[in-house]
Amino acid sequence: MTEIPYATWPILAALQLLPLAGAAVVFALGERTGVVVLGRIIALLELALGFVLYRHIDPGSNALQLAERADDGK
Repeated sequence: MTEIPYATWPILAALQLLPLAGAAVVFALGERTGVVVLGRIIALLELALGFVLYRHIDPGSNALQLAERADDGK
């Protein structure tokens, strides 16, 4: 299994939390004019994170790939 270390930043967690955080911000802003632009920016950030994650996939392996493990310091 290809593990992505937390040494840089948790990309899988970011892929899950970015849409939730973006939806919360868009919902909080309501009917303002910049909400559509903000939604598109968040979607593009999500797409960029997906491309970064795609670089870690090994096409020669048929095993489950891309796991994150947080070091608990023990």
